[in-house]
Amino acid sequence: MVFTQNVQLTLPNQYQIYWQMFIDMFRWDQQNGLQLHRKITNDHLFPDSQLKMRNCLAEDMLKLEMLHAMKMYKNSRGEKGDVLTELFEQT
Repeated sequence: MVFTQNVQLTLPNQYQIYWQMFIDMFRWDQQNGLQLHRKITNDHLFPDSQLKMRNCLAEDMLKLEMLHAMKMYKNSRGEKGDVLTELFEQT
């Protein structure tokens, strides 16, 4: 499976999470001098069939560092990022 912006997860509270949100945050974080979530790599976002079996990659994506990085990414987007605040506070 190739991950694209069309990959989504709909949560019970009707919020939708798109894989593209993580890709956008990763690209933003790479340009950020502080790099808020240093462990995330292309392997996390675009895993091949072998990498999909590595639980540590999924764990890295679900850590508190990811929540913090997504919040900072949301703040950098201004009003366009408001939907991310509700989404990540509820999940």
